[in-house]
Amino acid sequence: MQGATTSAKVTFLKCMDEETRGIALTAAKACAPKAGVPVAKMESCFKSSAGDELLKAASKRFNDAFPSLVTVPHTFVNDKDIRADYELLRN
Repeated sequence: MQGATTSAKVTFLKCMDEETRGIALTAAKACAPKAGVPVAKMESCFKSSAGDELLKAASKRFNDAFPSLVTVPHTFVNDKDIRADYELLRN
């Protein structure tokens, strides 16, 4: 997704959230075209050490930001970490 627009990234993530196939690569292959990402390039990254390194970096960044137990989805308002009342968010 390097070089992809924010819109393309959101499109891809939304598609991945809605995918029901349960296998990451299979879902990514279905979602990549919707985001304008070449499937072959994504699959190559997924199967390479670069994919592993990206996953490690993402995990580290998440764990550094949330060193204790965290809920997903997590809510921030104006960069402030809050415990949301999810009933209010649904309305």
